[in-house]
Amino acid sequence: MLKVITRCCQIKAWVVKKDEQERRGLREILNYGHTIGHGIEAAGRYTRFHHGEAISIGMLVASRLAYMIAMIAEQDLIRQKKLLEAIGLPTTAGSLSVARITKAIMLDKKFRGNKLRFVLPKGIGSVVISDKIRFDLIIKALKFQLKI
Repeated sequence: MLKVITRCCQIKAWVVKKDEQERRGLREILNYGHTIGHGIEAAGRYTRFHHGEAISIGMLVASRLAYMIAMIAEQDLIRQKKLLEAIGLPTTAGSLSVARITKAIMLDKKFRGNKLRFVLPKGIGSVVISDKIRFDLIIKALKFQLKI
């Protein structure tokens, strides 16, 4: 695990160094899972999930969205879920309210011009930034991940 954490820190440092002032858009890739993750944190009143746990679930919602729009294969989605479970991170948010999560994400800094910005995987180790995800798909992905 120490090797994984070390490598993740190196990658994050490289990204931040390349886009220190957040002007190139590269740094935004570090927000993978955060759009929904912040909503999960808020819906749980910042006590139900730690930040990393909420982001874990948010990453899977983002992956589910990418799968739903045929950006990634189901095997990539399953692989990510198994990896997160293997390191002890949650992959569902149980009984949290979809309405409370969506209300919270509308207040997030990634909600601009009535659109949510998502970092979506297009393969293992590759992402795109999109604000073109339909709201009905976001709700569907959330409901699936929350097991509602």
